[in-house]
Amino acid sequence: MRSPIAVVDVDRCETWTRYKNGLCDSCAANCCTMPVEVKMADLVRLGMVDPFEAEHDDPKQIAKRLTKAGLIEHFNFKN
Repeated sequence: MRSPIAVVDVDRCETWTRYKNGLCDSCAANCCTMPVEVKMADLVRLGMVDPFEAEHDDPKQIAKRLTKAGLIEHFNFKN
């Protein structure tokens, strides 16, 4: 008997499921929950942080605001 849950290897694109409308409505799959590393420039480009804020505010304060808004879960400051 074949399992209804497909095994996905995140490093091999051919194992991924093609997106369909409604597929991610209540998702908790690897693609939705994988940690990613972003830099301040990425947050500015995505519109999550204002360029002025990125230049003049403490990164820890920005991270605190983004955590409170539910946009990030973890912050690790690296130079």
